[in-house]
Amino acid sequence: MTNSLTYTRLLIAVFMLAMRGFVWGGTITDVLNVEIVGSRTSYGDWSVKSSRSTAVYAGYSTGKSSIQLQTINNKKSSIITTISGGKAVRISVNFYTGTTKGNGITIYGKNTAYKSAEDLYDTNKKGTKIGSILCNKTTETAELTITGNYEYIGICAGGDYSINLSDISIEWEDDSYQDTADKTATTTSFPQSAYKVFWGDSFTAPQASVSIGDATVTYSSSNESVATVDAATGEVTLKAAGTTTITAFYAGDETYSESSASYTLTVQNTRNFVWDATTIYTENTTLGIVTDGISPVTFTFAKNDADHSPAYYAEGNFIQTSYKNTIKTTVPEGYLITGIQIAYIFGYGYAFTPNKGSFSVENLIGNWTGLSSSVTLKSTAGARFTTITVSYTKLSEVGTTTVSAAGVATFCPETSVIVGDGTHSSIVTGVDNTGMLIQEDIEMIPAGTGVMLFGAGSYTLYSCANLDVPSPVTNWLVGVTTDTPAIVDTHVLQNGEDGIAFYHVKTAGITTVTAGKAYLKLDGAAQAKTIRIFDEKESTGIGAVQETNKIQSIHTINGIRISQPVKGINIILLENGKTIKFIKP
Repeated sequence: MTNSLTYTRLLIAVFMLAMRGFVWGGTITDVLNVEIVGSRTSYGDWSVKSSRSTAVYAGYSTGKSSIQLQTINNKKSSIITTISGGKAVRISVNFYTGTTKGNGITIYGKNTAYKSAEDLYDTNKKGTKIGSILCNKTTETAELTITGNYEYIGICAGGDYSINLSDISIEWEDDSYQDTADKTATTTSFPQSAYKVFWGDSFTAPQASVSIGDATVTYSSSNESVATVDAATGEVTLKAAGTTTITAFYAGDETYSESSASYTLTVQNTRNFVWDATTIYTENTTLGIVTDGISPVTFTFAKNDADHSPAYYAEGNFIQTSYKNTIKTTVPEGYLITGIQIAYIFGYGYAFTPNKGSFSVENLIGNWTGLSSSVTLKSTAGARFTTITVSYTKLSEVGTTTVSAAGVATFCPETSVIVGDGTHSSIVTGVDNTGMLIQEDIEMIPAGTGVMLFGAGSYTLYSCANLDVPSPVTNWLVGVTTDTPAIVDTHVLQNGEDGIAFYHVKTAGITTVTAGKAYLKLDGAAQAKTIRIFDEKESTGIGAVQETNKIQSIHTINGIRISQPVKGINIILLENGKTIKFIKP
């Protein structure tokens, strides 16, 4: 009787503990969405992402409004756990609107940690296939109850297609998890709810504080393409223009409940530099190069007409210039000018023409519009003005590209880019009556556009994805973003028997144009002309000087004037106004 009573009392005690939230064996659910894993415009790695459990997630995905996984070209696109959240018991998925019926995800599990997103495509590392979750179109939500004991899970697309997920819920059974019913509530906070910073300036990230005093928090960024954050310290690294949410999460313990706080970080990449003669120049002086030493903008004032002197000078609160003088505005690598405004004084000409873009005058304001790292405005009459305002933007680095020692290569970017200083990029717009390919320099390269790069070396690529980059009307270079078999009767840039040149493809399968490169496809009229590109053994160089051409000057790829062509790429200016690139073996 006594033993029975003792057993009954023990059951009651356990029940009371369960009601108070102290019994082991509870479950906790993580919800992963684009805010957690990070919004991005192209596929990329992400890591150290956590939600509510102890699990830490990593992956390789894309998507700005949903999480996109793909297996067609990305053989590592997946979501994996690098730290366990306990025992995985259930996975639920909200498929993004428009998901094809029958498409879905595949779930893998194992009891050792996944190391990278590529593990799910390695037979020895992917673990056991637990099952699949497919979209049935009746509802966009579906789930899988997991049988078996798996402490780590991996998720990938269920077939050779892209799959978009609004969110994924992973439920864990965690012996250390306790209910919060009897815990003391906490509050986590930041000094402000929103911050703004110009990308290129330093940003001192605020620290989160927890109401109980000394407590450890974990930081995360919702959009790592804009800014990343150190999970332990909260230190922020700016990546590009945009908006992200920085979150601090306090996990709680046996006594205190969890809490979190966030702030919005807006990274701006466009700002203005205002050059004011009254603040930089306080007395009459002939102007040469003007920079304030802080902004990246440089003005170069030059005189193009010997009959008018001086070129520019400050007089009182304005700048005065004469006929045929120029204002050259430049920014360094990684920046781009987006607009220029000149404030004129009434009755003094206010007439300039640009070397690129467009220039207009309205209400005593001269406006240049376009996108360029260098703009030269030439005066067509005498002018007086008080300020020049330059709007400029800082571009994000998105990788590098390399041109071999041969000094020439083809290139095709997946996203719109500018190639760093030291090289020239050109499209091919036709062929002249001598059989020479006609090239046109291009600064901003639209996504998927084939170009030729000149200048040996490795160069940084800067993203123009958020800018309105115009596509060339005519371009005989065809870019490829995946390995593509060369097409018969096109021409491929190769190092063949006659050196680096475009070689005619006469036989299918003879070569492959690799991803990120381009091939030359001539139109019907040009094919019939005497263009010096013949077959697999005969070729023409990229450019050649005809005996009838008169050379005005020769320069290296870096712009240094020389008397004779040197080995590699030479820029030759002809008296007829044309510029050609000449390769000397």
